[in-house]
This record gives sequence, structure tokens and C-alpha cells, in this order.
Amino acid sequence: MTDTHPAGSWATEDFVERWIAKDSIAAILELPMRISAALVRESGIQVQRVVDVGSGPGTYLRILLEEFPDADGTWIDASDAMLARAEASLADLSPRVTFTVGDLRAATALPLRGDVIVSSRAVHHFLPDTIEQFYRAVGEALSPGGFFCNLDHFATPGDWRARYKAIKPRFVPSSGGGSESHTHDAPPQLVKDHLAWLHASGFADPDVPWRLFWTALVVARTPSG
Repeated sequence: MTDTHPAGSWATEDFVERWIAKDSIAAILELPMRISAALVRESGIQVQRVVDVGSGPGTYLRILLEEFPDADGTWIDASDAMLARAEASLADLSPRVTFTVGDLRAATALPLRGDVIVSSRAVHHFLPDTIEQFYRAVGEALSPGGFFCNLDHFATPGDWRARYKAIKPRFVPSSGGGSESHTHDAPPQLVKDHLAWLHASGFADPDVPWRLFWTALVVARTPSG
């Protein structure tokens, strides 16, 4: 969830708490998170470890660990301030969760290995080359037949973003300048480009099971082997 640069943002507990308090779509995003868990459950794979990259307060990780009570989890985020928040919000699951603070752009150095890897609102901060490197690292870290679920913001073609912004207040409460007030290192990329990068990284048939305006859930699996 959190970006990789600390300037004036994720380095401070005050910013983290204000961002969470004003995160207007957090409740809405629980639906695609639960869709992710249901898709993994429906596949029948054995889930021993779930890895949440850019985990923020740990909501995505919690949903997966509640769906798979025998699995352990790995929380990864770039923010020390967010770590304190996540440790508190995941306290009841702490015996099953390993916490790691690390630069998400250096994915090969992170403890990614697992059966399910999820990410929420993090990858859109990356430049295209970094996204491709990240997807390759995820593909190499997943077990055969494992799932990667990326719930994120994406670019939209033409003037669709302006149209979406015009009607968004009818469906999504205002954030008050909170959850989208931090800066980005790079502009978001189109969904079709993400699907192509996942294909190139060895994933089989990535798809988009959920979308709301410029936010979407992209799901992909590694070959069963």
C-alpha cells in the first residue's frame, strides 16, 4: 500500500494515521480482497504461506489468513511507521505473521516465497522496468500453481479518467485529500500493459475479475509444473 519514498509521508506515524483515517475506498476494496481469497480457495491449492507486499495496515493479509487458518503470513512494507500500525492491527494473528520492512523496488532481496502473493495499491508507484522486474521476482518466488493478486490503481485510455472522476462522488465518499495526497514516483500504467508484463514473466492467463473506475484486481497464476 505504501510507497517507497519517505519524504513528508510514510516515514511519520502522524501521516500514516491521517492517511488511514481518510482512506475513502478501504471498505470498498475489501470486496476484491475477498474475491482473491475465494478464487484461491476454489482452486484447491494447498496454502502454507501468504505474502503481502506493500501491505500497509495488513487488511489484505488478514483476509487471506482468515480464509486459510493453517497458513502463515509475511507482511512486507517500506514504512517503519506503517509497521507499528500493522503490528497493532494484526496482533491477534502475530504468531502466524512475519514482519519485514524493505524497499519494494528491490524485490529479489525480499522474502517473497509463498503459495499466494498479494499486493494492494503499491505497484503503481513503480516505473515500467521496475514493474517487470517485480513481476519476474514474484513469479520465481511463487510455488507451482500459486496465485499473484495485484489490487491497484491503473491508467485509463482516452478521457475515461475524467469521466470516472465526474461520477465517482456518487459511489465513493470523498477522501478529504487524504488517501491520495501523497506523491507518486511514476504515473500508473494501463491494465493491458500489466497483463502483457505478467505473460512475459511466465504467468498463465492473467485476468481482471474486479474493477471500479481506475482501480482493479489483476489475478495471475504460475504454471502448475
